Amino acid sequence: MKNFLPAIIFSASFLFFSCSDDSGSTGPDDNVSFGDLTLNLQNMIPDVGEKLFLRVISDSNVLQLQATIDVIESPNQIVSIPDALDLNSDHLDLYADYNQNGVYDAPPADHAWRVNIPSNGIVSFSHSTNFTDISIPQYSSTGGPMILNFLNFTNYIGDLMEIRVIERESKRVVGFYRFNGIPNAVFTAYLPRIIENDRPYQIDFYVDRNQTRSYDPPPEDHAWRIDANGTGSGLTINFSHNLDFTDIDF
Repeated sequence: MKNFLPAIIFSASFLFFSCSDDSGSTGPDDNVSFGDLTLNLQNMIPDVGEKLFLRVISDSNVLQLQATIDVIESPNQIVSIPDALDLNSDHLDLYADYNQNGVYDAPPADHAWRVNIPSNGIVSFSHSTNFTDISIPQYSSTGGPMILNFLNFTNYIGDLMEIRVIERESKRVVGFYRFNGIPNAVFTAYLPRIIENDRPYQIDFYVDRNQTRSYDPPPEDHAWRIDANGTGSGLTINFSHNLDFTDIDF
């Protein structure tokens, strides 16, 4: 990771015990202690109401994390993702879906930036028109998509939901999705290229029922955990609402 002092807005630190596997797989070395990513978005007025996509890319251009925020709610917003970084984590590629077609298009059709990740994992980003085509160079990944289909969530429409996809053996977070408001009774979270064949994954997610905008153990919030193994084509899970809550320590 680059030492990018202007991006630091408060102090934090983490310790790594060894370097991760950087061979093109999002599945990391099991002996690594991972650091947290905090993204402080500022002055995002031109992109309020749009979807935000984030990727952590290593110094050898390998995908390490995919994250999606379903809507930029306000000009200033904080996104915190634990256990997502290692010593090879180099930069953050992010874009707002400015033309709202659901896929990446080179600027100015979409607003895209590349930002170095400082050694403490805290990135402060203020909107600018200094866009970067983040499709160049193309990052490396051997994974398939995580597709999580939710059913029977009628009573939760409008509530915050957050999802983490964790590589279970190493405990590294490789995927993150935030619905600032659940859109419908039936909806889908899609994170591309993060699921490796035959690797075990833990999918943790909760709905913010008590409206604190953070996780509280059930029954204050409603939370679930799914364990599943990746396949060569990724991982698709259909989850129907139930009352079998789990304290996921989110």
